[in-house]
Amino acid sequence: MSETDQETRTTDEPQPKYVTRRTMHLTVLCACLLTVCISLFVYDRYFATKIVIYDLDGKLQLIKQAAEKGAITFQQAEQVSAMEIAEAKRISDMAPSNYVVLSGGAVLGSHTQIIGQ
Repeated sequence: MSETDQETRTTDEPQPKYVTRRTMHLTVLCACLLTVCISLFVYDRYFATKIVIYDLDGKLQLIKQAAEKGAITFQQAEQVSAMEIAEAKRISDMAPSNYVVLSGGAVLGSHTQIIGQ
């Protein structure tokens, strides 16, 4: 075979397509951004501590004032107070483990409770 035949044969064969540098950079950038966004979402949703404020003291003060003014009886005030305390307990028990429930500066509880201390 002559040299010209060999050159013709190699140019007729399909050349492999390479990824350009710009395409590679864009692909890596998109993968990094996607990874960062997913990581932030998962961290915020499942691991970051969130604070829930429940103003139990304020509600109990309003009930006490209403009872003192005569708007409700003391028996009704006791019932409503017991319902508010039960509601605060329910909120603190239903909160996921990364939530902390505060009431007037005191921690009512979080999901994980240690019994016996």
